[in-house]
Amino acid sequence: MNFQDVSSTKRLQIIHILPPNSRVTSTAGGAVERVVLSLAERQSELGHDVTIFSANEVDEGRLDSGLLIKGVRVRLPRPLSDIEYLLRVRSQTRRLRYQVLHAHSSPFAAILLGRTETVSIATLNFFRFRGSQSRAGRHIYRHLLNRFSLTTSITHYSADATARYYDLLDVPTVLNCGVNLKEFTQVAQDLHNELPLDFPKGPVVLYVGRINEQKGSHLLEPLALRLRESGVSVVACGPLKQFHLSTQNVTDNVLGPTVVYLGVVEQKTLPRIMSAADILILPTITDEMFGMVLIEAGACGTPAVASRLDAIPEVLNDAGLTFTPGSVDEMFSCISEILNDKKLLQELSLRAVKNAQRFDWDRITEESIKLYLQELVKKVV
Repeated sequence: MNFQDVSSTKRLQIIHILPPNSRVTSTAGGAVERVVLSLAERQSELGHDVTIFSANEVDEGRLDSGLLIKGVRVRLPRPLSDIEYLLRVRSQTRRLRYQVLHAHSSPFAAILLGRTETVSIATLNFFRFRGSQSRAGRHIYRHLLNRFSLTTSITHYSADATARYYDLLDVPTVLNCGVNLKEFTQVAQDLHNELPLDFPKGPVVLYVGRINEQKGSHLLEPLALRLRESGVSVVACGPLKQFHLSTQNVTDNVLGPTVVYLGVVEQKTLPRIMSAADILILPTITDEMFGMVLIEAGACGTPAVASRLDAIPEVLNDAGLTFTPGSVDEMFSCISEILNDKKLLQELSLRAVKNAQRFDWDRITEESIKLYLQELVKKVV
């Protein structure tokens, strides 16, 4: 059987494994959840038989696209729940027929492998996992990754960093995250009537992401103090509870009195908020493998000011300005430069839309199917 024979297959059986403790139907989910759901839905729309395994779903069933979501109940506390989840998934997958198993951000999903005729893909959104800091830990993870047919990563930066960290013989293949261009470009004309009541009038600089030090959210308050003099508001939205701030009451203003904190925002509200903002900011201090908000805001025509860090320049391209990580002065200067130059703002807005088109889910979905088929050919040759 050759590539043409395999590629003529009208229907692939594909299983996606979400990371432990992630729920793909969460309406305020993180980047991994959005990526897996978007990719799987488009594969299903192309006529493939696609199933997602996801932890602790409230309901189980098919979406309009034909995608099947199977919930896996876990009861143990972390980290035991991670193993419990994968063992329960293994029990279910062994009763199913499938050609492709695609695990996301979970090297330990290698315990699901066993069928030599199937293709297994491990996509890493990050490369440092629990216990990988030690030499023994890296050895274990390298062994797990080598069990997959193919390892992919979401940017060239992340792929290279993964190969170096685990001393892999082959650099992972790049399979980017994507953006739903239709969702983020078709925004209601009467925009401000659709925004949260406390969304400020006037120029707005927007932060979307986890509220923690790694993401640089502690820089928002000093930035807001400087921008306030020119009438510019800093707005932030993102989760607290599930990211190591479980004792913090979400009604508390953890970001300071001059930052407008909207809390966790539903996915359907994000395009409106991003379109209403003048600039998106991504002040990550360390470990940024992609930066989904860069292309989501970009699809809305909102340029970004972001840290010159890791994969950010690769994803942002020329659709914004960058600054030294941790520098409030440079971030302030970049924002001021854009807001004080309408021509520059307009030019960056156009670049942002064009840049986001590089990450159209239709193209990325086609790439994923091509990768699956190439690996299937290797199995049958």
